[in-house]
Amino acid sequence: MKLLVITQKVSKNDPLLGFFHGWLVEFSKHFESIVAVCLEKGDYDLPANIKVLSLGKEAGKSRITQVGRLYRYVWQERGNYDAVFVHMNQEYVILAGLLWRAMNKKVMMWRNHPYGNLLTRLAVLLSHKVFCTSEQSFVVKSAQSAKTAKVMIMPVGIDTGYFMHRSDISKDFDKILYLGRISPVKNIDIIIKSIKAVKDSDTKMGLTVVGDSTDNGSYLDSLKAETNRLGISDSVAFMPSVTNQETPRYYNSYGYSINATQSGSFDKTICEAMACEQIVLTSNPALAGKVDDRLLFKELDAADLAAKLGALSKLPIAELENIGKNLRNFIIKEHSLSCLASDVHTIADSL
Repeated sequence: MKLLVITQKVSKNDPLLGFFHGWLVEFSKHFESIVAVCLEKGDYDLPANIKVLSLGKEAGKSRITQVGRLYRYVWQERGNYDAVFVHMNQEYVILAGLLWRAMNKKVMMWRNHPYGNLLTRLAVLLSHKVFCTSEQSFVVKSAQSAKTAKVMIMPVGIDTGYFMHRSDISKDFDKILYLGRISPVKNIDIIIKSIKAVKDSDTKMGLTVVGDSTDNGSYLDSLKAETNRLGISDSVAFMPSVTNQETPRYYNSYGYSINATQSGSFDKTICEAMACEQIVLTSNPALAGKVDDRLLFKELDAADLAAKLGALSKLPIAELENIGKNLRNFIIKEHSLSCLASDVHTIADSL
């Protein structure tokens, strides 16, 4: 089975999309060969059975040129793939879906956003299978309304050999980490308000926010202003994003991670942190019944989050470490990258 992969970026050092480099490495073990077409390429070190073709964003190519290259690669490589895996961007399915179907290529789309539109529904229609990791994602709702079974819940895809506990680094259970995009949808303001409540209860905990802003800095500026207004600037630090290669060190250094994203998406950072045996607090309902209830807080409820943090801070270190081990076992069993790659190959082969 030969695979065409369409993705945003192939770059092992990218802070947001660097994880996909690892996906390609694992996928290469399950497919005879892979043609990876990306909007933009950076540094990569991939197996010999992967060919990387860029649409040219890194070289400043126009959108017209990028679309032209897409069609050229889809056609010229037609003998080098049997199925297509489009990662995140529905636009590529809309642009090339009919052509792929005319060439009898099976189309699989990965889309995990909580929101969508008519174009999303069109991309679902043009796909043979649609993958996501959350029951609350838009494509699940779209499939239910269209009464189609083509949407499948998949493993998140965590490289558990890379994201793992490191015995040479000690977790500091007075330290809390937020790592990811600085965006209003991440509800980092809720996390900051919880730190204020924790500090008022005399619990000694500090927060580090690691990431870059996605809105020209306006949300980040508001977070810093809120931190100053609440009088907790000594307990909250802001740092720029780090590469995907650096993130395991952060997960292993901080006792806790917090993710306050609302229902509809399943952030991979949650699973990366769990794979490193970090205590992850989240409001994601997809984890209800699967992880310790003490780690789940009510959506957009800073007081409930603070209460959960306060309760955890009173537990013995040995019990916290045991919670972390259970989280890693959960990721290995249900969300490892090897499981995802195997599932994609099996599904592609069955279409």
